[in-house]
Amino acid sequence: MKLTYFPVMAKGLATALLLEHSNLEWESNIVVGDGWSELKGSGKCPFGQVPILETEGGFVVAHAVAIALHVGRTSMVFNGASIKVRTLYGFLFCISLYSF
Repeated sequence: MKLTYFPVMAKGLATALLLEHSNLEWESNIVVGDGWSELKGSGKCPFGQVPILETEGGFVVAHAVAIALHVGRTSMVFNGASIKVRTLYGFLFCISLYSF
């Protein structure tokens, strides 16, 4: 999986922390400078914004909360110990608070 986001303290960073916590294999793609206009023009961003998560099958998950849900289901965090589920929900609530 590849997470694309801006290098700022925002939704992408929270999503990156969630991916790190999930123990899934993923790579970081930080967008800077002209890279954003190229990415936006490519049509990869369904809503014209980041973060986006590109899966192995080529599917693009857009929006931080949708990415968090996808990561939770993919990593089986929902089926794990209750502390992991509470941690995931904590991430979801934090992300949703700052989703305008």
